[in-house]
Amino acid sequence: MALLLSVASVFAFAACGADPVATVNGEKISQDAYREYVNYTMSMYGLSSGFNMTSDMGEMLKTQAIESLVYMEEVKQAAEEVGCAPSDDELTEYIYSALGVTDKSGYTQAISTVKTQYGLGEDMLKDILGVQLYSEKFGEYLGEEQGIKVSKKAAVKAYDEAPENYDNRTVSHI
Repeated sequence: MALLLSVASVFAFAACGADPVATVNGEKISQDAYREYVNYTMSMYGLSSGFNMTSDMGEMLKTQAIESLVYMEEVKQAAEEVGCAPSDDELTEYIYSALGVTDKSGYTQAISTVKTQYGLGEDMLKDILGVQLYSEKFGEYLGEEQGIKVSKKAAVKAYDEAPENYDNRTVSHI
């Protein structure tokens, strides 16, 4: 019973009122976005909404979701603030590539599949996928600001010349 109550309290937090779960420089992260991200995270771990988790697991999930949503917003704001945010066309191209589609109809089908499998709406999917592009653009900006310029070709060459210098992990499922 205590386990069920702890899980319920995690989701009750998300259900009460219209107050945002966090605010990043005046930009509110809504309860709906939070719930959507929590459900997505649970589905990524193969958990259903009826899964009984310990209170520690529930708190960790809640914290991870809020931290991820705040991080996505911070990166987006930082890139926009310094003028290195991707254009709408760049973001669209990046998301199409990430989804493995080449046109609007493929995109629409992919969005439908993601919604069915993970419960993600289009906006949240764009945020989750787009944060990588925003991070890359912001990283490039910071590098250029400090006089560091590394092309993708140079990075691939460095890796190809000494792959043992990079983290090689072996992961297995228990």
